[in-house]
Amino acid sequence: MQFNVEFITTVLFAILIIMLDIIPRTISEESQQTRRQNDNTEVFDELTTIYYDMNGKPVPLLSRSPGDVPSLKAEALNYGWLPCSCQESICGCCAHMNVNSFNFHRDACMNFTYVSKDFAINMDMLLDDYSLYHGTISGKNPPPACIPVTMLPGLSFCLRFHDMYPSSNNMHMCVNFETNYAAIPLLVLQFRCFKIGQDGFNLDPNSPANDTSVSSTPSTSSDVEIPPLGSDIYDEVTEEKKKISKDGSNNNSEIIRKNT
Repeated sequence: MQFNVEFITTVLFAILIIMLDIIPRTISEESQQTRRQNDNTEVFDELTTIYYDMNGKPVPLLSRSPGDVPSLKAEALNYGWLPCSCQESICGCCAHMNVNSFNFHRDACMNFTYVSKDFAINMDMLLDDYSLYHGTISGKNPPPACIPVTMLPGLSFCLRFHDMYPSSNNMHMCVNFETNYAAIPLLVLQFRCFKIGQDGFNLDPNSPANDTSVSSTPSTSSDVEIPPLGSDIYDEVTEEKKKISKDGSNNNSEIIRKNT
């Protein structure tokens, strides 16, 4: 299983960088304007529409903007809502990544449990039902959780939480998905801010889009480092591999432990 997960990760990196960063930059503003005028947006849509909920509804791309620091050349893509739902105290966010040009079709999921007494989040990250990370992240200026790509040294995928604060019995937060090289962000996928907790999952009505600029501060050694992709993760006591089930009818997500 190690080879399959690393191969999937490498393909995912190629899609994020080639399809969303390098290729769009080669398209001039004039040609993009001409394409819009001719109502021929299929190529641009193919490059940017890759996230879908589990019922096949696209996650909208709200805007795209270059990084604020020219030396970083980071591209920021601002998407809309995260496809999330809650069951009791667990909120799950699942998205289907679909890029026909690469015949790439994978499901990525995150499960959150807000621990109000610790102002922390218990989190599971999964790709095609296989657990990549399971741990707790503090809500007090948490470092990004990064997954190193062992096949491509220096590259990593990071999940960065920011703008986190308690709101009644819930936690407000924003989340970015970053592709980094040597701790420098190359591509940032931003999503709308939201609240999770006893009231379930709700988008922040005061934040129509995640407008946080691309950070120019490199990640440090205090980052939460996730084991390299390709290594299976087991519970230290029960030796159970963590898996997830997705109900396509109601778009709910639920953590399930299954004996190996």
